[in-house]
Amino acid sequence: MNGPGDRGSDPGSVRAMPRLAVIDTETTGLGAQDRVVEIAVVVLDATTLETVDEYDTLINPCRDVGPEHIHGISASMVEAAPTFAEIAGDLAHRLDDHILVAHNLPFDVRMVQGEFTRLDAELAEGRGICTLKLSGSRLSTATQDHGIRLDDHHRALADARAAAELLRVLRERAPDDVEVATVSGDLSGSFRTLRRDAFSIDGAAVLARVVADARARAGSFDRAYLETLDWMLDDFDLDPDERGALTLLAHRAGADATSVSELHDRYFDAFVEASRRDGIVSELEHATLHRLAELLDISNARIPAVTRLPEVAALEPGHRVCFTGSATDDTGRVIGRTDLEALARTVGLEPVPSVTRRACDLLVAADAASSSGKARRARDYGIPVIGVAEFLRLAEVQRAG
Repeated sequence: MNGPGDRGSDPGSVRAMPRLAVIDTETTGLGAQDRVVEIAVVVLDATTLETVDEYDTLINPCRDVGPEHIHGISASMVEAAPTFAEIAGDLAHRLDDHILVAHNLPFDVRMVQGEFTRLDAELAEGRGICTLKLSGSRLSTATQDHGIRLDDHHRALADARAAAELLRVLRERAPDDVEVATVSGDLSGSFRTLRRDAFSIDGAAVLARVVADARARAGSFDRAYLETLDWMLDDFDLDPDERGALTLLAHRAGADATSVSELHDRYFDAFVEASRRDGIVSELEHATLHRLAELLDISNARIPAVTRLPEVAALEPGHRVCFTGSATDDTGRVIGRTDLEALARTVGLEPVPSVTRRACDLLVAADAASSSGKARRARDYGIPVIGVAEFLRLAEVQRAG
């Protein structure tokens, strides 16, 4: 792979190559109907392969999140995350006219293409670079072989960063006949993301990169401020340095306190809208909104109340139970639906295959916040929904009694 100083037929000409976009996705599964639940893009300079931009977010797939034991993403984590439609414009900005790179490029491209197609948009992949082909090994093996650190495997940003580093190491093996990808369609963007760092104890904001890149990523003060605020809140905290940077950003733009307050309201209201999207405001969403209101100095009166759902104090023999989604126990062991149904029978429950108003009394999901079709129907019908962990606890109580 040659750099942007490649010369064409005219010895005096220099053709500048476009940047590279290293992508990684975590998905609900491998099929055509599966959805993206997390995406990351690491943008590289074509000459040096240095990172010039990073973007990552969880995505609400508006369905079951799939194999949590692989990607580590629960339904609760994506409740308030943006949908793909909400981030499509921001993503397109980072893919259009870029050379696509990924570890198993055909898979990631196919999943992202499917998401764009659902929006009547199109991602034409061009000819990119597959680091799986360059290395001949899966990502965990390839990084180990080439001395590349890979923490948090199966997190989109961690894997995209690792693929970027792998490209740097294997640059001489990369093909020269690359072509940029193009994205077409009427797509909107959003200043809002939701990253996994919001759910970790030691999540850290990327203050230096955000402030340095704010103007490049935004065409107006409003957008620059909102995107900067969003990046700083990746750990749901604002330390004094971050607050000072926001104040400086506003001061340089000549924005007064009222304008900043209105932007905070706009940011907060976007989270409220996302929390209400499925008709349910969970305890986690409620706590998240409280924390966000505190950080942004917004009145708690605007925080919607927790939605009270039917509770399950005990498993009632004779009740009909349905299961949805993949599940794991506290040790990370995958629990198959056959095992769950067998356990249900031992405590006197009758497993049923589907959720109907008259033939189902309880739904057990991998996560009680699941947005699967079965979970949505259960809530519409007033049928209690509990997580697998709670089901296992109640079953143990039942058997002990």
